[in-house]
Amino acid sequence: MSAKYAEDSQRTNHKTRLTLKYSTTTHFEQLTMKHLGKGNLNHPDLHDIDLATHVVTGVVYGAEAFFVFDRTLSKGESRKEIGGTLRAMINKIPIFKIEGEPKLNLTDQEKNFVDKLNCKFYGDFHLDENPSTFAEAVRIYRELPSRLGKANENAIPKKVWLYPLSLLDSKAMRFVREISSKLVDSSISVIENLHSLEVQALDLSKNSIFTHFSHMKEDLLDFAARLSEFQRNLKQKIELYLPKLRGSTSIQESVLFNLFKQVDSSPFNKQKLESWLKEKREAIAIITTLVENLTKDRSFNITIGSSSLSEVIGDTRYDYICCLSFRLIEKDDPQLSAMDNYLHNNKSKVNSSHGRQKRKPWFEDRRLVPKIRKNIRQFIEFAEANNVENGKIKFIVVEQYSVDHVNKSTELILYDNGSEKEGFIIPSKPDAPYVKNVTDNSVTLGWADAADGTEKIRKYKVIYRKHSNASFIDKHENEKEEKWSEVQSITAIGLSAISGLSEPIETLTKKVNNAQWAQNGVTVAGDHGRGNATNQLYYPEGLFVDDDQTIVIADTWNHRIIQWKIGDTHGQVVAGGNGKGNRLDQLKYPTDVLIDKETDSVIICDWLNRRVVRWSRRNGTAQGEIIINNITCWGLAMDDQTYLYISDIREHEVRRYQIGDKNGIIVAGGNGAGAGLNQLDWPTCVFVDRQHTVYVSDSNNHRVMKWNNGAKEGIVVAGGQGKGNTLTQLSNPYGLFVDTLGTLYVADWPNHRVMRWPEGAKQGTVIMGGNSSGAEANQFNWPRGIVKLQILNYLFHE
Repeated sequence: MSAKYAEDSQRTNHKTRLTLKYSTTTHFEQLTMKHLGKGNLNHPDLHDIDLATHVVTGVVYGAEAFFVFDRTLSKGESRKEIGGTLRAMINKIPIFKIEGEPKLNLTDQEKNFVDKLNCKFYGDFHLDENPSTFAEAVRIYRELPSRLGKANENAIPKKVWLYPLSLLDSKAMRFVREISSKLVDSSISVIENLHSLEVQALDLSKNSIFTHFSHMKEDLLDFAARLSEFQRNLKQKIELYLPKLRGSTSIQESVLFNLFKQVDSSPFNKQKLESWLKEKREAIAIITTLVENLTKDRSFNITIGSSSLSEVIGDTRYDYICCLSFRLIEKDDPQLSAMDNYLHNNKSKVNSSHGRQKRKPWFEDRRLVPKIRKNIRQFIEFAEANNVENGKIKFIVVEQYSVDHVNKSTELILYDNGSEKEGFIIPSKPDAPYVKNVTDNSVTLGWADAADGTEKIRKYKVIYRKHSNASFIDKHENEKEEKWSEVQSITAIGLSAISGLSEPIETLTKKVNNAQWAQNGVTVAGDHGRGNATNQLYYPEGLFVDDDQTIVIADTWNHRIIQWKIGDTHGQVVAGGNGKGNRLDQLKYPTDVLIDKETDSVIICDWLNRRVVRWSRRNGTAQGEIIINNITCWGLAMDDQTYLYISDIREHEVRRYQIGDKNGIIVAGGNGAGAGLNQLDWPTCVFVDRQHTVYVSDSNNHRVMKWNNGAKEGIVVAGGQGKGNTLTQLSNPYGLFVDTLGTLYVADWPNHRVMRWPEGAKQGTVIMGGNSSGAEANQFNWPRGIVKLQILNYLFHE
């Protein structure tokens, strides 16, 4: 029957709902005055037994039907927009024309929308099957008039007219009382509030976090069930009192008002229920964030609540189970217990629990939350450290009930061959290592370790990273270059989290005194040991020689650009020199430099500040200006049209910029790190010839690439046969120069040599060095840069 529609209340706030009502009348029947005449009553005895108050004098027949359409809201969908679309679709139902087989003229977008609708039917019509889809609802709606019957014999009474019996016979007169509107409003308000809270609890129970954890979901469902039971009990009491209030003066409205006061003083008080739900809602949000931290990297061997702890402990593939236990839910929630006791008239327990002072939620405890965060961070770091090398340990996150409200927490537990290890503490993370001593071929490191884990440290693992490569290596090689180091402790159960990075470390190079190159080379800058005096350099990376034989050098570890004239004993700082930093008067590990003659300035690759800056060469210039920002630059070149070419070791590409351009265009690489002909991997130095052909030292691919102007792929012109020291190989090539004949000269610095590759050659020749690292006349010590001079033949720097 259509009256059942009144009982269909919405059970979730995650749906939008709209109802289409069909209503029709067929005919009217009434009693005549003859029937109502005095003495014509067929049942006068009804006056005496107090069963009747009115007589029906007229009836309107017809039928009603309700089509209830529900649409579940997806995440991010607007209730207002979806509701508007739903209303537009339902408004079309009465005007759809269906002939023969029901076919609706809908657009694809409308079809997609109605396919997501659910339909329920309530009506005064007998249907063989209730409609469940939009199309079925349209068909049934169109058929409703015919279902009343040819003579409207299927119509039912819709409306009646009543006439008081007391007007026909004074014996039928009795006193009745109207129910006050205040009492009616109070009744409706209490019931609706309880229902609203029930719906909110059911919505919360569908949160995605409950695919991992279930204890709070069970509490929410229990909460909703107790509210539903309480609503039924309350409606029964209201139903019992209302007729008595209406028909008797001996019972006052205060009876119902007292009933509602009892509700307010019970565990079903609106504020208490809302507060409980608010606490659960906030707890869900925080636990969701904590679990998201655990699932960010799915490569870690972490299982979250998908299987029971006993199942994992029983898995004989693992010697150890490292468990992070969430203990944030009490087994017997005080609010739920109080509601249950109230429903079952256990007044003593209700009063004892009802009188307790409200407790602070666990997520507002300033001592507990940092502990939870620390345990989760340690668990993640420990899992990350043992993700690859340790297959004997399994990491699992589970949910367990807390003993009581005071002991809510997250606990780290270790199971050793199935048995819980008492008092387990994860191995501590060592502090970043620091340098204790440096020689030309060794570095002595030290580090602090609280060693507060319960597992005995067997040894430590030292990891280092090369200056020119982002990858870490866990053994030391005798290479005189800049490195960063990290440390891990090794215990019986696995590795600790990796320490922080050390400061950059460089082994000492032997001082080269009066080195004679095969091409009658002479020292033109430095040669007074590493330092920051104006006659010293400290790990110079790039250099540029102007036509007037002025040399500008990127004095990398002194964070400055220094200029030398041939024959000078001291250089002049022309940029930086104010310590390491990112102010406009500072640099941070500059790697390359060139002179822009048009503006009489130096252009600098300010590597670790991720910017390219320009400093005027005029006297009195105190700071530079940023011309390109957010670029991990390494090498610079400029063509004859003053276009700037910059290598980017993070994006593995070379871009060309017009002065003033902030974006540039890719002229080499730009397809991620790789060894394909359209890729580069850590491009360092760049050279551009008069045809605007770009040559790039493709360091990690151990090759030099040539990219013709406008080409999408490069050509390997040297190396590309893997890392090595044969004549067909290079090892992390660095500085390069190409003469007018197309002959390439490249600094093969880890092999301590300079090679020459004629155009089209399959292998190169060693023209300098190649006799291991050293200071003899036939040796180099990490040659980095190479440029062409008119007076000096070639200039290399170490």
